[in-house]
Amino acid sequence: MFEKLVLLIDSRKEMQAKYKKSLSQLGINVKNKNSIKDAISDITLLQPDLILISDSTTKKLSDDIRNLRILTYNFRPVIVGLSKSSDAGEKLAALDAGADDFFEEPILKDEFQARVNAHLRRLFESQTNLHTNLYNAKISYKTINRTIASNDENWSVLLVSIDNFEEYKTVYGDLAAEKMLQTYIAIISSALDENEYLGQLGYDDFLLVTNSLKAEKIAQYLVHAFDLIAQKFYNAQDSAQGYILQSDNDTTETPVPIVTTSIAIVSNEFKQYSNIKEFMTDLLVLHRIVRSRVGSNYLKDRPKIGGKDTVVNQEYNNKVLLIEQDEALSLLLESNFTIRNYKTKLITSLKNLTVDEIKNYNPALIVFDIGDEKDFDGLLFCKNYLQKCCAKVILTTSQRNKQEVLNAGADLYLPKPYDILTLMNWSEKFLREFNS
Repeated sequence: MFEKLVLLIDSRKEMQAKYKKSLSQLGINVKNKNSIKDAISDITLLQPDLILISDSTTKKLSDDIRNLRILTYNFRPVIVGLSKSSDAGEKLAALDAGADDFFEEPILKDEFQARVNAHLRRLFESQTNLHTNLYNAKISYKTINRTIASNDENWSVLLVSIDNFEEYKTVYGDLAAEKMLQTYIAIISSALDENEYLGQLGYDDFLLVTNSLKAEKIAQYLVHAFDLIAQKFYNAQDSAQGYILQSDNDTTETPVPIVTTSIAIVSNEFKQYSNIKEFMTDLLVLHRIVRSRVGSNYLKDRPKIGGKDTVVNQEYNNKVLLIEQDEALSLLLESNFTIRNYKTKLITSLKNLTVDEIKNYNPALIVFDIGDEKDFDGLLFCKNYLQKCCAKVILTTSQRNKQEVLNAGADLYLPKPYDILTLMNWSEKFLREFNS
């Protein structure tokens, strides 16, 4: 659960105790500080949702409020002035300086609680997604900040995403996509209790904060549950073949796999974090790794063993294997790939092609002309061998059935005649994906 945080800046100890007791009764966490100078650390690390500042700390309340607005420009909390003065000019000066409200003391307990609650309610309503009813990225980042600053010994953060969601939305529409999103949120919520946090980072990315003992069990449950329900959001044909076709123009279509879920888990179990930037770097790197795997998966951070030369940088693979039987077109393709600084190998006949040759060359991309309806060798070769290949595969053909071609293991179906620039653009995209 996200705990609302109020920072009270007041030099009067008795008023600190009084206001803290009133707000604590509402389930609001309160931090007391004697001055802005004392509060700077909490403002920076904890990013309070509401700041109450009394004129007991300064000769001019409006100046302190103006300084607070400068200190909090990046997260914009509610700021409320507290004063025993009933002078209208002082109230107006505080509001002009950036205060959202002004409480004249003494103030009744019930009124104090109601007005603070009203400000917090409006703040959090403005940062809640209307479709999912979850807090947005701003609150999620704030939650991570406070989790890191809490110094608790036992916390984990899960970054949960739905893979291929945008492609699903393009084919099946907003209504179906929204239904899938809401169903997954209901599944995630069922695994959490009131002390745990669930919010959004992006449209199809969620952030969970829990304890380290539960984190991996939650991830296992989500992977299993998501795969059970995912098929129900597809028609019978798409569900049976395991992918949907996404049309980019009148000629090219790409198979997009059924949606899956990827989950990265980072905790303070093996590493102590000092700031959110360091933490988010580790979380996003781990998430990219798990998303590169096939199917629904989760990945948890593990202790790292240090030492000289333990990090190996993987070389960028820009090898392209061209299998094209048309002599003129093969030379044109080879020239285009070479100009773009790709390492290119050309094969003009299937008789010269072996599986070992492909493995030894280790291409990142294969552009394969499988001929027309009368040519069976090319399609058969693809079905038997290319589906097991790690490379990205573009299959070109003059008269083939696109469903048959895609089922043979193609990442892209490109019927002839095609535009060379279209092929080059797709090749560049696939090479980036292969090396990511």
